[in-house]
Order: sequence, then structure tokens, then C-alpha cells
Amino acid sequence: MSAELATDGIVDRCLPFEIDGADVRGQAVRLHRSIDQVLKQHEYPAAVSIFVGEILSVAVMLGVSLKFNGRLSLQTKSDGPVSMVVADFFAPGMVRAYARFDEAKVAEAVETADGKRLTVPELLGKGQFMVVIDQGADTEIYQGIVALEGDSITQCAETYFLQSEQIATSLKVAVSEIFTGEGQSWTAGAIMIQHLPKSGEGKKEREDSPAEIWNRINILMGTTEDHELTDPSLSSEELLYRLFNEDGVRAFEGTDIEPDCTCGEEKVRGVLDGFDAAERNHMVVDGKIVVTCEFCNSTYDFDPGELGK
Repeated sequence: MSAELATDGIVDRCLPFEIDGADVRGQAVRLHRSIDQVLKQHEYPAAVSIFVGEILSVAVMLGVSLKFNGRLSLQTKSDGPVSMVVADFFAPGMVRAYARFDEAKVAEAVETADGKRLTVPELLGKGQFMVVIDQGADTEIYQGIVALEGDSITQCAETYFLQSEQIATSLKVAVSEIFTGEGQSWTAGAIMIQHLPKSGEGKKEREDSPAEIWNRINILMGTTEDHELTDPSLSSEELLYRLFNEDGVRAFEGTDIEPDCTCGEEKVRGVLDGFDAAERNHMVVDGKIVVTCEFCNSTYDFDPGELGK
């Protein structure tokens, strides 16, 4: 759904919330400048952009829960037209993402769909959905892997939580283009709720059972329409109140999200210095080595004779 909206002053943010007296917590995320910059750096086909935006939105909701300055990465590897999608969240709030795909196969899948939304099996095919957590140097990297099961990225993420974390999780994500005074822009919005193991501590008594509360919150979240999730004029606080005010929703301080990349000339040079001379010689084209970052599309040129010194 498209609309012409003003986006001045909009902040990309992930907002944590909980339901009073219940064992339900959640995250609500809005991405405007971040998702627009990530997608426009590559000019993906619309179908690919939507999948990248969805994965990045989920990565943000999971990443803000990190209690350390590390990286959370969501990755898909599969045999379909889109063979890989990677979305990285660097605490406290930096994001980047990219996709690898076969342009002809994507175009064929879009044509076959005849205007209908492409599913995970149609665009990604069979493969794996991975959650990677890197806490930095001298720590072991965590990697959780599940099969790409379900029609959507949200269903894949829900399967991961159920199988790997044993936490009941529901997600809803929307990605679309809007029209502003500056032209077309990508925007994304998402909500995630989780049913935590009952702690009882600090919880007020409620007549309805935890299962009844969870089912009701799930149903209410399911009523959210895509345009509500992506409308820049509707804040996350307003949407949460609209959905859950009768159950006593409480929002906490949010995390601002910014698009960026960790690449740089010195970092790329360091990687090239790690290759021996014979390996670098195979990289030379027209007398120089050119490296393009898959995430931000930045290009770095190097004189082979200046490397490895």
C-alpha cells in the first residue's frame, strides 16, 4: 500500500514493551531512513527488497536485547532465486544488510506469482535460517540453525524460537514504499511478542490465566494491518496503545537505529595483507585490486605492490 506522507523528524527506533501482570513482553520497531538507505545502496528488485527489509526488522528486534556490544546476524542460505540474505545488528543500534540473488530467476518467480506476494519457498527455496551471535574477541560465536520452514520470514523466526529457545513467539512484519516530498522511500515496521516462562515475581494477580492472556494478545496483534506498521505518522507508542491498552501495555525507553557499515580502507587492506602474493596476483584486474563491500557497496582500490608490506 502506498501513501504520500511527511517523514521529517522521524526517528528509527525499537521500542520494548510488556503487558502488565502477564508474562508477555515484546518489541515494536519502525525503520525509515535505515531501511531506505540499506535497500537503495543496491537497488534490489522490489520482491528482494521486501525480504531483506523483513529480515533486517527481525534482526533489530532480536539484537536490541543483547547485553553486550556485539553483533547479532540473521542469515538465510538456500537453493532458490535468492540464495543468501544477511542482516546484521551491531549493539547498541547499527544495522546493515545485503542479499545475493539470480536476477533472471527472481524475475521469473515474480512473473509466475502474477501479482501475488512471493513466499519463502518460491523466492528462497529450501535451506537454512541461522541466528549468529558474536560477542567479540576471545569469545565463542553462537550459531543457531533451523530449516527454512513456513511461507514467511516471520514464520521461520518463530520456528527458531520454538525449537532453539523453547519460547513461544509471534511476529508481524511489513515492508513497503511510501511517497514523500522527496520521492519514493522504503519503510518497515514490525511487532514481536514472546510468552516467557512464568516467574510470578512482581506480577499482580489477574483473573484470566497466562494462556488466555497470551491467546488474546496474539489475536490482537494479528489484527494489525500492514499500513499501520509502516505508517510514519503513527508512532509505535500509539499503535501499542491502540492494540493493547485494555490489557495494560507499558512501553520502555527505546533504542535508536542507524544504518552504517564496518568496512573501511584500512580494514580491507588488512584482509588483503593476509593473502600471500600469489593469491593477490589472481585478484589483479587492469593493474589493481578492487574490492566492493557487499553490504554498503563501497569500493576500495589498491596497488598490489603496496600490499603485504
